[in-house]
Amino acid sequence: MESIREINQYATKKNFLKFHNDLYGWKITDNFKTLEDLTKKTPLIIRIEIIISSEKNQYPNKKCICFKDIPYDSYKLMKYTLLKNNALALILKKKLTENDNNNKDDYEEEENDDYYVDDKKILVIFKFYKNKNNIQLQYFTYINNENTQHNNQHESELSELPLDDIDSIVENDNYPLEKEWLKVVTTDHFTLSVYGLKYFETFIKEEKYKLICNTYNKCIHFIKKDIKKI
Repeated sequence: MESIREINQYATKKNFLKFHNDLYGWKITDNFKTLEDLTKKTPLIIRIEIIISSEKNQYPNKKCICFKDIPYDSYKLMKYTLLKNNALALILKKKLTENDNNNKDDYEEEENDDYYVDDKKILVIFKFYKNKNNIQLQYFTYINNENTQHNNQHESELSELPLDDIDSIVENDNYPLEKEWLKVVTTDHFTLSVYGLKYFETFIKEEKYKLICNTYNKCIHFIKKDIKKI
């Protein structure tokens, strides 16, 4: 079992985290911008890459096989670490959009006039799937209790991860990672079976009709699919 406090404790600023007993590794680049973007007013991003090396115990030859970008104008990278199942856990701080900056006295001012929600740290877990050769969001939550424990040894133990502040996640469904996570919750068979009921209750309470319809339709799809197997 690992707690969010332990993730904080073992977090690193190394930009490369090698998989346990494998040829792969995570490369994390903060404030990423391509050479092409340097001449444009393109927003900065946090880029997460999967790097592969030719031999074990050898520093990778910087061959990127896939990557995922997180918009820097929505989140600030705080810490990250490699989990036991080679997933990548990141702790982010949520940035406010201009529409949210109506009362700046409630927030701390950071560099470049960016504003961050003081108590809105986010735990995000990404996993690399070799068979699909892509990086997928496996878990997302706002951190309310840093002593909360979670087990990340295997995907089947996803149910042991804390639900935490579902209301705020649903309310902020216009943000990129929140939006992506809600898509996972409403479309992925396993995630829906674990978290679907609690999220569906919140969708109804917040009157998120599109999310309600998506969840309902996906449930009907899975039921029909299961009936055909009988």
